[in-house]
Parts: sequence; structure tokens; C-alpha cells
Amino acid sequence: MYSYSLELYSNRNSPGTGEAIVNNFLKIIRDIWPESRKIDYIYIIIKKQTTMAQFKLKQYMFTFEGGGWNTVWAKTKAGAIKAANLEYKDSDSLNPRKESFHVATEAGLQSAMSLFY
Repeated sequence: MYSYSLELYSNRNSPGTGEAIVNNFLKIIRDIWPESRKIDYIYIIIKKQTTMAQFKLKQYMFTFEGGGWNTVWAKTKAGAIKAANLEYKDSDSLNPRKESFHVATEAGLQSAMSLFY
């Protein structure tokens, strides 16, 4: 069995994006090594993990059917909706409105908190 080590270098002077460089490299590998289809699968996994790692946690505000609001922390809007639905799944009256989710701003939080003063 053979072991290979491969390093790709890119800088601002390289033509295309890092993704384009990797795609061109994969095309060359496929042309000279037809059995290399596993590389596509590995690249997709690495790309997905890298992309998700780039997302940062954000605070999302949302409202409930019938009134009220709350916040939840998530990387994406879909993740925020999922987290809120999970948190309130056992409640009959606290049903998050899917269309109300948005990234919380300082002004929005202050405005919502002013309802308590």
C-alpha cells in the first residue's frame, strides 16, 4: 500500500479562488488516476466541515404565536429555528413563529427589554 502526502499552496497572486485551485487539481488527478473517485468524497466532507466551522454563533430574536419574544444562539437561521422548536416543544402556548427569526441587534434587544421597565 502506498502513502501519499500532498500540500496545496495558494496566495493572493494565484489565479482563481482556493476552491477553483483545488477543483483544477482534482481534475488533473482524475485525468491521470481514474480510480481516484474517493478524492471527491473526501473533498466534499472537508469542504463541508470547513464551511460550517467558518460560521459564528449569533443571537437570534423571535416572537411567539400570541405574543412575547425570546432569543436563541445558533450559527444559522435554520439552526436557530430548530433550537427554539426543540426548547419549546413541550409547551402548548409558546410556539415560535418561524417567519419572525432574525439576527438580534443591540437596538432590537434594548427595545424589546424596554417592555419590562
